[in-house]
Formats: sequence, structure tokens, C-alpha cells
Amino acid sequence: MSIGISSSDFVGQWSLSFADIEFINSKPAATKLGLAAQLKFFNARGFFADNDTLIPNNAGEYLAVQIGVRADTLSGYDFGGRSARRDCAEIFLTSASSSAAFRSRAFSGRGSESVQESG
Repeated sequence: MSIGISSSDFVGQWSLSFADIEFINSKPAATKLGLAAQLKFFNARGFFADNDTLIPNNAGEYLAVQIGVRADTLSGYDFGGRSARRDCAEIFLTSASSSAAFRSRAFSGRGSESVQESG
């Protein structure tokens, strides 16, 4: 793992929501920390980590505490393996569908206001 991150970045970038924890806990124990790291790394940067050196030490430790696993399990996650690719695809699809639902609500709200204003 690489260097640490500032404490101000912790809450915004590395805290897991209840939905995140539920998603992670539905996966095999050996992949939980890697999945959590990929999820938060993707949310913060818009791309996936290709190895554990991109995950700051203290972020990996903080994620491990949140999901109740040992921090050293991250080194056993194969960032280039089939399971990791499947995890990334699932994260990407979930993120894309959440964004689409948000955009849909936002645009439908604007659309109804503009119809009312012009009508």
C-alpha cells in the first residue's frame, strides 16, 4: 500500500454507507476489503485501482475497521483477477444506474417546472 491521506479526505472519500456495507457483506470474505477499496477509489477518482499500492495505508485500515476484516487481507486481493473484474463491473453498473436515476429525477423536476411556467 502507498502513502496515507489527509484526515479531511477520510469522511468524504473513505467512509462506507450502510448500503455500501450491505453490498460488501454479500460477497466472499476474501474479497470484501478489495471490493470496498475499489468502490471508494472509483467513487473518488472515477477509475479503478489496478493494484493495492494505489490505496493509501490508512484508507485500507479504515475500510477494514468499517467492515470488520483484517487490513492485511487487501494484499491478498487480486486487482487484475477475474473476481476483481467482476467486482469492478458491478460497481460501475451500480454507479451508472444510480447516476441515471438521479439525473432522471433532476430532469423530470425541471421539465415539470418549465411546462408549468410556459403553460
